[in-house]
Amino acid sequence: MKLINDDCLDYMKTMEDNSVDLTFTSPPYNMNLTFINGKYIQRNDKKHEFRNKYNNDMDNMTMEKYYQFNINVIDQLLRISNIVFYNIQPLTGNKLALWKLFGHYSENIKELFIWDKAHGIPAMNKGVVNSQYELIIIFDKNNPQRRTFDKYNFERGQLNNVWKIKRERSKLKGHGATFPTELCEKILENFTNENDIIFDPFMGSGTLGVVAKQTNRDFIGIERDKEYYQFAVDRINNTQTGLF
Repeated sequence: MKLINDDCLDYMKTMEDNSVDLTFTSPPYNMNLTFINGKYIQRNDKKHEFRNKYNNDMDNMTMEKYYQFNINVIDQLLRISNIVFYNIQPLTGNKLALWKLFGHYSENIKELFIWDKAHGIPAMNKGVVNSQYELIIIFDKNNPQRRTFDKYNFERGQLNNVWKIKRERSKLKGHGATFPTELCEKILENFTNENDIIFDPFMGSGTLGVVAKQTNRDFIGIERDKEYYQFAVDRINNTQTGLF
């Protein structure tokens, strides 16, 4: 296990090419950018400020800055990792950049999974539908044209690309965007083997690291928020190895 308290872009530049078997991560959703009176507005007032998983500056970018931030992250991940599972929910503050990212990486996108959270999050405004799903974009630098995975542990016809998995209550106060344990287990059990190196550059509360340790995978996690980082370290260190 290697747990790092640092900015992920800075640290990833020090990592070797092809040093990770699989990345599963969730970048900032840019929650604090909204669209009012025909233009994007960054929420700076405390009344409407969200602190979902990241510090305010990580969730309050302009659309162009957010787009470029994701390009910088994904480019590094494709250099470091054999395959990348990238979890994101389309929102007002990110969907224009997200649709552009689909075009930019059209030759690297292998598959798209839908995470059905089983219950729609209530809409914030009138005329807005509840959101019940998130996307998991699979980037592959080696063989993206084919839908066949190079490494898999499921039989033909046994795994769908829509996963109904309920959200879990965060174990860390103020941290709303946490991976469900079941979601991490599903990815690691179906697309990795024991002793593989699993990577999460936005580690948060460390759920992926916990599941990696429980399933005898190695783990590298980066988290720049000191509070989240320390919580993840304590949580992972207190997890027993090989429970599954």
